[in-house]
Amino acid sequence: MYLDSAFRRPALEAAYKKARKSPNENTYLAMFTYNFPVEERITPWHGSDLPYIFFNAQKAPVCNEAVYGEKLSAAYKAMMLSYIRTGNPNNECMPEWKSCTKEHYYTMVIDKEINLREDHDKELIKLHTKYFERL
Repeated sequence: MYLDSAFRRPALEAAYKKARKSPNENTYLAMFTYNFPVEERITPWHGSDLPYIFFNAQKAPVCNEAVYGEKLSAAYKAMMLSYIRTGNPNNECMPEWKSCTKEHYYTMVIDKEINLREDHDKELIKLHTKYFERL
């Protein structure tokens, strides 16, 4: 629950605020959910996607996985270069990435399979907000 308090809720709040205030500007959300193959159960921690973002996953043993490590590296590289060049992260390695709106948030879930989800954790966030204070 800590990560939901520390990162997800504030990210959603910021995305909604920006979408309401500046509807003509694009706001994109991503969630890295890949479980690393070390002992088949290492879940992602804050910043665990940085080796993919900076194109050096081969230097981080936990990220240097043959099949999915290469796929994630290619996806992050394409995403970052596209975003830097155009302000839009859409690229050939991922499905179409919709920008958040006043009514809905779209999150690119980056895992073994990469997919765009609409309002996918809305109910969880409502429950979390009801029962947990932000840490």
